[in-house]
Amino acid sequence: GEAPTEEDKSATERDKLSECLRKCEDELTRIETEFPRLEEEVAAFDASGEQPGLLAILETLRDHADRWSSWELERQQASPSVGRLLEELRRVRPEDAAKCAGELLGYLKPRKDAAKKRHDLQVKREHLRAELERASRSPATAVLIEIRSELEKAARTLSHAWSDERRDHDAQAGAQEAGQKREQLVALQKKVGVVGDLIEKAALPPKELLRNVEELANTILSRVVSSGGLQIELEADNVAQNELLEADDVAQNKPSDATRYGQRRIYTVKTEDRRHRAMLSFGQRTQIGVAMVIAENRLLESKLGHRVFLMDDLSATYDLANLSRDAVFWRQMAYGNGATNEPSQRQVFLSSHHEDLSNRLLDVMAPVEGRRALLYRFTGWKLGTGPSVEVYEVEPQAGLNQGQVDRQIFARWMEAQLRETADAGP
Repeated sequence: GEAPTEEDKSATERDKLSECLRKCEDELTRIETEFPRLEEEVAAFDASGEQPGLLAILETLRDHADRWSSWELERQQASPSVGRLLEELRRVRPEDAAKCAGELLGYLKPRKDAAKKRHDLQVKREHLRAELERASRSPATAVLIEIRSELEKAARTLSHAWSDERRDHDAQAGAQEAGQKREQLVALQKKVGVVGDLIEKAALPPKELLRNVEELANTILSRVVSSGGLQIELEADNVAQNELLEADDVAQNKPSDATRYGQRRIYTVKTEDRRHRAMLSFGQRTQIGVAMVIAENRLLESKLGHRVFLMDDLSATYDLANLSRDAVFWRQMAYGNGATNEPSQRQVFLSSHHEDLSNRLLDVMAPVEGRRALLYRFTGWKLGTGPSVEVYEVEPQAGLNQGQVDRQIFARWMEAQLRETADAGP
């Protein structure tokens, strides 16, 4: 007879694949009919996660319950609750656990076997369907599929080549643009350097201002007995150049916000005999600080929108022995020479937490005629209402007892000092 053709061979292969696929689907249908709730039944006695299921627990009790329950505990080494646990284990009968495990195994085994067989059949079915689809194709279709596969490979190769070309082009364009940006940054850096030099020169305080502050501060120091004839010289210096000064002088003068604001101009204080501020006593530093504050405040009269002067915490600044002479300045700033609308008059606030200093201030700062002095005493603080304050008006006492006579003598001396200071000018 005639030899079978390629078409006959393909038909025979398709028939075999179809028969195998039919048997596979019939077996899957049988399993679904016999176990309609297969997934639920297999998972019914399993635990969540990696914990053992009921069958494993029963088998463990069957094999180890006798050994666990026979262990004897030392009373001092175990709590009573562990002993009760062993008592419960002694009530377990290994034969009962074995019987339960056998019953459960008889229920679960056929279902687990059916689940495994169903999984294998599903994999086989997908394979048979793919083979049957391949065998059903005509030779022309197979050629077209092969051509499409080759075209897809060629398209992927061209895509990679195009991506590489675009990446190289973008890299060259980026390098050229980076070069241009670098040239622009160099030009801007030069401009910034020029502007920085101009700003640094403009930041220097005028020599006239330094001279005015120095003269006024020395005038104030000359009126204070405790200064001991101390005279100072001021120089403008940059925070970044303070390595030339004494270490203590740098630490005391460097502003806390120097990092935020960059280079900041400050005064370098030296005495006439070229001693730095770090070489002075605490009292001399205090007098210089107060004199500088008063001098700068006086020079800024035309720039300030109010005539208020505040000295906070005098107890850290003054010695009680030197307070009387220093109070001349506070009285002159607060009361002036007694004239109405006097230019040098200010509202002065002096704060202190030192009881003796506060009492002395009440004596030396008693108001002149036509002026008022108030004492604000803070007595407490509450979160909801804030501070509690008692207000008193300071009034010179009347009478001629010995203490009052002493006050009158001091008042006459104070008036003479005020006149002397007013005649000398600020």
